[in-house]
Amino acid sequence: MHYLVRACQNRITGAPQANLLDVTRDTPCLFQCTVNVRARTAKLVTETRKRQQTRGARIAEIEVRATTVTVEPPYRPKGSKLAEVTLNVVLAEESHPPAGETPIQWLLVTTLPIDNPEQVQQIVSYYSTSTVLDSSLAYVGWR
Repeated sequence: MHYLVRACQNRITGAPQANLLDVTRDTPCLFQCTVNVRARTAKLVTETRKRQQTRGARIAEIEVRATTVTVEPPYRPKGSKLAEVTLNVVLAEESHPPAGETPIQWLLVTTLPIDNPEQVQQIVSYYSTSTVLDSSLAYVGWR
């Protein structure tokens, strides 16, 4: 079984003074592609978080990068320490968003293989359609 999640914490990696986003941005762009971005309405008028603000539907041109990283465990009191975890990270980022729009940035963490661009493209495809699948499952009562 594999997992694919969007990271909401920019974790520290095993590299000196580096986090997931910086390490992944330092890798070469594997490919560019377009994705459909769904419209979204903020649940609160005062919402300031980028991932929760209102936006219109559009087609976004994204650059995609991928790498394997080792993530440092979070601090634990009383000397107990969790093990480091090695993960595959895919960054899909919009370099030239429309004026006034927040750029699309998906920092995806997965156990799926990223050995070639086709595998990375499949991961981006899985994520870009996941919100549609998630909404459909909620509608039929499977969530």
